[in-house]
Amino acid sequence: MMNIHIGVLDSDPIRLITPILDSHLKITKLILFGKHNNKGLYERIKSLLEPKVMVCFLDLSTSTNFFEFYELHLFSILQLENSSVFFNASCGHRKYILPLYEFCVIHKIQTYYIDEYSDDLIWINNPKKKHYQIADKINIPQFLHIFNLQSLQSDSINFEDKYRGIKDIHQKWVKNAKYLAPGFATLNYLATTCRKTQSLTIELTPKQQGYKELSEILTDLSLFKLIDYENGVLSFKNEESRKYANGEWIENFIFNIILDLKSQLSTIQDVCYNLEIHRNLNDRIIKNELDIVVIVNNKLHIIECKTKDMRSGDDTLYKLESLREFFGGIQSRAMLLSYREVRNYDLSRADDLNIKIIGPNDFHCIKKEILSWFKEAGGH
Repeated sequence: MMNIHIGVLDSDPIRLITPILDSHLKITKLILFGKHNNKGLYERIKSLLEPKVMVCFLDLSTSTNFFEFYELHLFSILQLENSSVFFNASCGHRKYILPLYEFCVIHKIQTYYIDEYSDDLIWINNPKKKHYQIADKINIPQFLHIFNLQSLQSDSINFEDKYRGIKDIHQKWVKNAKYLAPGFATLNYLATTCRKTQSLTIELTPKQQGYKELSEILTDLSLFKLIDYENGVLSFKNEESRKYANGEWIENFIFNIILDLKSQLSTIQDVCYNLEIHRNLNDRIIKNELDIVVIVNNKLHIIECKTKDMRSGDDTLYKLESLREFFGGIQSRAMLLSYREVRNYDLSRADDLNIKIIGPNDFHCIKKEILSWFKEAGGH
């Protein structure tokens, strides 16, 4: 039995793909309609799904009467024995979708769409057929590949796995965020200076040596032999330790919170941190680094973690909003997690851009806040 599904391509085709990854429908062939400029997108979908599913492309660019175009190319398919045809109406411009739906009504082709919020498969012309939630199968590399992006996982260490007890230090730092924030601001400056000078050693000024908050943080880092600090000279053990002290620690902390949440929320399907994204723009490779990337209920979630002061918070927010839309389509979501106090201006701007902000005032319930945000992605 051949199950053939048809759909119309647009710039955000994830809901054409997720039903195919769900074994419930047992799709064997996918026919995609689109314009000539959708050909690259089709090729990426084909490379993802074949050989398990045969993928075909029909170019609408030469047609002015789309109903006749569909009739010409689909009528013969309807005559095939031992085959069923279904229309996924989740994507595509109205001028392509409506005549295709009209064709499906005339020829009694079962039609469904994937609800944007719940990710439920809903039958349009067969109300007696039960709705159900599409399985959460797509992973981060597959998701990004659809948007013509290459993901490279860094060699970042999971410090909470490698260093027993460092999780307690993370929780202490988060619990005392308001008190320790000035110390981390100085530590960020020192670690960044080391990166710029390509050195792992830096001498603190007498004033810096007197910072009580910084001294407490350095003591914690010394316990795990991530640094040496003696006579006002700070030496990082290696480049990984320098990056960790420069803010990667909070990314690692949040990453492990999300790993723990996976056992509570089944819609969390993939997570990684310190992900490098490559995209081709006019024959140039543009690189972006994402702190944490999660897929929840087949939607991309980007989390930016900042331990530095948000003096240019509006730039950070606009950049995050741009990356969210470019990397994950209209259903993607973004969060800014700031170790420092966030200005009212930035809170208002984040609200306008639909970006979730977690600041130090929320750190006492940070796990609960992240879980609540993931639940807002829908699914069950």
